[in-house]
Amino acid sequence: MTNTFFNLSLILACTTLSSCATRYYSPPEQGALATVSFSNLSPEIPKLYITSNCKSFLINQIFIEQKNPADKSKHEINIPANSEITLEYNYYWFSGEKTELLTSGGYLYRIEETKSKIPESCTKTITFIPEDNKHYEVYFGINLDHCIIKAVETQQIQGSAKKKLLKINPIQKKRC
Repeated sequence: MTNTFFNLSLILACTTLSSCATRYYSPPEQGALATVSFSNLSPEIPKLYITSNCKSFLINQIFIEQKNPADKSKHEINIPANSEITLEYNYYWFSGEKTELLTSGGYLYRIEETKSKIPESCTKTITFIPEDNKHYEVYFGINLDHCIIKAVETQQIQGSAKKKLLKINPIQKKRC
């Protein structure tokens, strides 16, 4: 009985843990492709998701750079071209301190003062249709108390190490 219970517990634990495993984005290698680079303009480390064909995946943080928009990206990943792509990022950080008065041991006459950080978060998305053989850069960060995200197409200036940033037109995300 104990051995059977142990085996069932082990199977349940393995099943539960594998269903919670993170599914990272796996870039396509063939078909119509564009490339994208990600630049985090804030010190906080975000969670960045890509949605294509109604399937959402987490972008591995090794692809997220903290750099100035004028600098060259070290990482580029493939994304499907000519179809809708949605990028969503979530920031979680702590700001300021709040003071809470807590009772200790359930007795009202003994009050302890504790200070803790206030958790904050924000989420922002952008949806666009990348064109075949084009490169895009996505910049995101926190400005005061709200999130910002911007995607641009980049073109290398001929005979120069500089790049040109071209505005793209975000679109309304389709419902899945």
